[in-house]
Amino acid sequence: MTQAARTRRTGRSGRAVTAVLARGLDLLASLGEDLGGEATVAELARAVGLPASTAYRYVAVLRRAGLLEEGERPGSVRIGLRLIALAWNAPPRRITALARPVMEALSNATGETVLLIEPFGTQAICTERVESREAVRLAFEKGRVLPLHAGASVRALLAFSPPALLQAVLAGELRRFTPATITDPAALAENLEAVRQAGYAWSDSEMDPGVSALAMPVCGGGRYAQASLSVTGPSFRLTRQRASAHLLALRQAVEALDEALGRNRLRRGRRPADGGGEDAG
Repeated sequence: MTQAARTRRTGRSGRAVTAVLARGLDLLASLGEDLGGEATVAELARAVGLPASTAYRYVAVLRRAGLLEEGERPGSVRIGLRLIALAWNAPPRRITALARPVMEALSNATGETVLLIEPFGTQAICTERVESREAVRLAFEKGRVLPLHAGASVRALLAFSPPALLQAVLAGELRRFTPATITDPAALAENLEAVRQAGYAWSDSEMDPGVSALAMPVCGGGRYAQASLSVTGPSFRLTRQRASAHLLALRQAVEALDEALGRNRLRRGRRPADGGGEDAG
């Protein structure tokens, strides 16, 4: 075999391995982002557009690697402990590291759970959480993927998002989670305008029954929201009246995080006087 033939074979083999890896990652991403973390193989196959037999082979490999495990439903799989451990062992991202002390102070001031929610494509994800010390408190996991239309935490993001993302959400499916979920595009657009005017969002039982939230965008000195901070709790305790009393504490927390993010961006953007190799990205 000539050197050129060996090179072509190596190239084809490398592309095949890359394609297999990409499909496996698509399966994991779809399971976590679109299917709530647990699904049957048939549901996974439909979600990523693979034949069921092919999806079964991928799932078998991912289970052997510990990235998937048997789910609660018969025939289902869910995110595996090894993948969860990898996520937990990741170093904190800059915004979460800056947000954590601000969130702890806000939780102490309000007595409620505080969430940091970040945009994630046309969805959002909870990247940090500080739990309330109350006996009855919100059960909300880090890593939970959320739609951008249901609840104050995500609408505080969506209201201050780039126009393209806003239009994509309004044009997409607005799934109903509870009777209070906003599913009409015109009503959602009107609500988002009210959020922009007020500077904050409020919700009661829109995503989870009996859970209310007060949220504001975190822009870090930029034009669009990088995240949202929300005070969240059971509706019987976090009433609209009580939430109004928390507005000042939430606004101060957001201003503190905005300032910290702005300072951090300036430090990263500052180059040495001689034009040396510091990365401003």
